[in-house]
Amino acid sequence: MDGVELITDKITVTPSVKSLDGGSIGYQHFGSNFSDANIMAQWLIDLATSISTNGHGKQYRQARYTVQERWEMMINGFTEGQRNMQAVSLSGYLLRIEVDPNIAYQIIQKINSESDMLLPDKEINALFRSVYNKERQRAKRGIA
Repeated sequence: MDGVELITDKITVTPSVKSLDGGSIGYQHFGSNFSDANIMAQWLIDLATSISTNGHGKQYRQARYTVQERWEMMINGFTEGQRNMQAVSLSGYLLRIEVDPNIAYQIIQKINSESDMLLPDKEINALFRSVYNKERQRAKRGIA
């Protein structure tokens, strides 16, 4: 944003102005001493820290469904309109907590059988296989 500079440890991370000089872009720092910088407003801190890392640095995953919602799936089956997403999410969760893939698959099939509108076996197979392959790749890269 114009007029906002992010400064950390006396280094300008995001300068406040871009200026054009002969067709190239140069950055201009309005610069005072670091000690003259104002404390960042909380809304700006929240904005800066909510940016996705896109695979760089630490990665934090936020679960799509709560533990309670997962237990409700176990009892009631997958919800119409969310069946695929729930099956994928729960499959990934079970595999990440190292449930044996055969047992995880049986759990997904059992939950599907409790659903008001069942996903076809062919679709459950494809969803689970896709998640299984993705989780294997994630495990090889050491990503939690």
